Amino acid sequence: QTAGRALRNNDIHEMRALVREDDKIDYLETSCIEYLSKIRQKPLSSEESLTHQQLMVSAVALEHLADIIETDLVELGITAIQINHRRSEETKRLTTALFLCVEDCIQLLGNVLSEKDRGAAEKILHYEGKIESLQQELMTRKSSRLGSAEEAALRTARIEVAMSDKLVWMYSLIKRITEENVETAAAP
Repeated sequence: QTAGRALRNNDIHEMRALVREDDKIDYLETSCIEYLSKIRQKPLSSEESLTHQQLMVSAVALEHLADIIETDLVELGITAIQINHRRSEETKRLTTALFLCVEDCIQLLGNVLSEKDRGAAEKILHYEGKIESLQQELMTRKSSRLGSAEEAALRTARIEVAMSDKLVWMYSLIKRITEENVETAAAP
């Protein structure tokens, strides 16, 4: 939410604040993995082993999500803000829609992890087609823009392509966590 707000408001300071937040997440992930390591040294039932695996995969993937935000989205966002190139309304619509889809999935993931909410898990999986479609529309749009001779337009197009790739990668991590934690019907 902070990254999206910072991008929409062209706020570099808010973007940089995300870097400090990642330090907290790194600490929590390290603590979780250390704790899980201690648990694994004791005999576990098959159900406990499965729960242990779900927790381990989730902790690592959540930390990776935070790293993508902290490193990639912040860097790309700051660069985009500094370029100060006016984007078209259609590009804004597509990138905002893609960003909001991933943001919704992150919100739903909280219910998947805390409550094993199957409905939330299925909603996450149903986002896959929409996310792929938005990225494809954006890529089609950006590929047509690569013929521009304007340097700012080219740099902005590269940033938008890279950002969409990072958002799709974030969705794939969210999907993996979801599938690890809740048995769901396959997405269409």
